[in-house]
Amino acid sequence: MDEWWYARGEEQSGPVARTELKDLLSTGKLDRNIMVRRADNEEWQPLSEVAELQDLISSAQSPLSSQGDVGILAWPRARQWPRFFGRFFDLWLEVVVVSVFSGFVLSTYSSTFLELMDSPYFGLFFGFIIVPIALVFDAVIHALLGNTPGKWMLNLVVTSSGKRLTFFQYLKRNLGVWTSGLALGLPVVGLFTLVYQAGRLAHGQSASYDEASAFSVRQKPSGWVRKLTFAAVFVSLLATIVTLNVLDQSANREAMARRAHPNFVWNNPATDISVQIDSRWKASVEHDNVGQTLHIFSEFNGRAIIIFAMEPAPHSTIQQYVTALKDNNTENMSFVGSGQFDHENGLDGWQGYGTMPGMNSNRLHVHVVRKGQNFWRIVTIQAKPYDYSDKFVSDLKRSLWKTVAYVPSTL
Repeated sequence: MDEWWYARGEEQSGPVARTELKDLLSTGKLDRNIMVRRADNEEWQPLSEVAELQDLISSAQSPLSSQGDVGILAWPRARQWPRFFGRFFDLWLEVVVVSVFSGFVLSTYSSTFLELMDSPYFGLFFGFIIVPIALVFDAVIHALLGNTPGKWMLNLVVTSSGKRLTFFQYLKRNLGVWTSGLALGLPVVGLFTLVYQAGRLAHGQSASYDEASAFSVRQKPSGWVRKLTFAAVFVSLLATIVTLNVLDQSANREAMARRAHPNFVWNNPATDISVQIDSRWKASVEHDNVGQTLHIFSEFNGRAIIIFAMEPAPHSTIQQYVTALKDNNTENMSFVGSGQFDHENGLDGWQGYGTMPGMNSNRLHVHVVRKGQNFWRIVTIQAKPYDYSDKFVSDLKRSLWKTVAYVPSTL
């Protein structure tokens, strides 16, 4: 049988199969200078001088692969600065991805989430809970790709006895990073824990979250092109985060201004009647392709838009006007059924429901009222979740109808 003994000083181990000897070389537990002998031979030789074992040495010196993870322990231990930049690049990137994805999903399906977004400390709270989620995502990326983007660009590898970490090992390590390295994301406290961990690395020790599990971070030497590429990508990511933070701060200032001035006065220029409007709405004026004036009210979170307009049509009935409205807006409005005609407060009216082509998740409602020779209409477009905007949409529509002295029974 092809079995071998190997010796470390006076300690002899074996017999081991050729495949096991290959594994010991690949993981760095043995090197090419280890003394070996065949199980059926008493003569010891350095492994590097045994002809039939040269292929094991070549295999152990081959580049990293997804299967082998060969020779990682031969790389020097990574110093604190490459580890710092690699970690924060990954963390920032993953926080942005998780924030955008979770924000999109939650704002689409949770009215509670949208209400929390308007609170003054939402950004701080959201950032606090998003970091551990990002660290779980980090472990998923490592499991799927074999490394994370920042570590890959800097040639950093986290290893346990020469092998890359499994998903659960990496997740356990990230838990340690979160608690002992980032101090659970607590401001100021996290700065002290980062300095402490950097001090350990500067003195040749492992980070505390690596020491207990015998993990180590190795760095393969890389050239200036790779380092400069990482620097450019890092600066781009940092600029993106700064831009997002500026936008968030701007949104916070707008929210504070709304709370300080909860209402504003809007005047209907056609009737010269004024009403109080909730400051969550932004009012603007536009003109359509035939020059008709449109009063646009946009909800600050982008969950609703209301269009208020008046159109003279002295010789049209409500039925004729509605038919023309539908025919002229086939590209913008898709109605379910024929809608409902009514007669309230001595005025003819019509209400229709539907969607907007290409935006089927949005809810469309059109309310038309004929008063004298004019037709007044309110077009409401709501994004999911509808229950978030139902109340203040109803309030605004009621206020707008007041400016034409019309009081609908339902909105």
